[in-house]
Amino acid sequence: MKTALFLMLDQYADWEGSYLASQINQNPDWQVKTASTTSLVTSIGGFTTKVDYQLDDLPTIDLLILIGGNSWNINNSALYLLVQQHLQYFKTNWCNLWCGGLLGPKRLFNWLSAHRQFTGTMADLF
Repeated sequence: MKTALFLMLDQYADWEGSYLASQINQNPDWQVKTASTTSLVTSIGGFTTKVDYQLDDLPTIDLLILIGGNSWNINNSALYLLVQQHLQYFKTNWCNLWCGGLLGPKRLFNWLSAHRQFTGTMADLF
């Protein structure tokens, strides 16, 4: 079974992951899991979420989804390392990293745009 990991920080944008999670969960070959730097995170809309994993105990990840929000300016070396590892893997595997909403921070979007083409067709991904 493949794992899609939704990485969400405190003050995450709760609306960004819902459509993608619903599409992934309809495929029996995929499972959706959540992770963060803490065991509980609260969304911009006030939802409190108990995540499945913290950064120090992650499973093997097939797809990393970065959910936007108000906390992506934090300084966390484990978080940066995780994203960097998946960006390196992404260079040869186009569907390893998905950034929610507007594809995450602008500089990440610029890097992704320069290195890969995106279609917008969810059915093709899963």
